[in-house]
Amino acid sequence: MRVSGAQAAIKGLETSRFDWRRSHPWGPSVSINEVRGPIQNDASYRLEIEMQSGDTLILEAREFEFGSWG
Repeated sequence: MRVSGAQAAIKGLETSRFDWRRSHPWGPSVSINEVRGPIQNDASYRLEIEMQSGDTLILEAREFEFGSWG
């Protein structure tokens, strides 16, 4: 799904990992390039969010909920 300029909420239920090394290898940005997942991984799911800055957020949780902001 591609949404331009919209805000969304992601909620990880029973989150077991949140990893974000903020180094801006491609320069500073607040935009998202690509979302990969959620991909099932044993008893949890993995979600990767690649920022336009080149940084990648990695989240693992039992379940993810997606919705609108607010």
